[in-house]
Amino acid sequence: SKELPWDNVSSYGIDDPYPKELYVMNHKNQQRKALKSWDAIQPVCSIISKQFEQYMGYCYQLRWNEQPNYELCVSFIRSLFIYNRRF
Repeated sequence: SKELPWDNVSSYGIDDPYPKELYVMNHKNQQRKALKSWDAIQPVCSIISKQFEQYMGYCYQLRWNEQPNYELCVSFIRSLFIYNRRF
């Protein structure tokens, strides 16, 4: 359930001068949302490395108002560099 606060907004109102392209329920916006989902990028991340997959998984599970654990993020990146040095 990786959703932004405005993902479920269906319209702004009939009288609002808001372009159709920006509506959340616009089919192109729904396609963008699907392409940016964790399910869509997880297979690519796992091919790159387990460390990168862990980092991206952590980033994707953060809520929009949640403070990231920067020390954990740095440790993911460091382990990724250490892993890549071996090759």
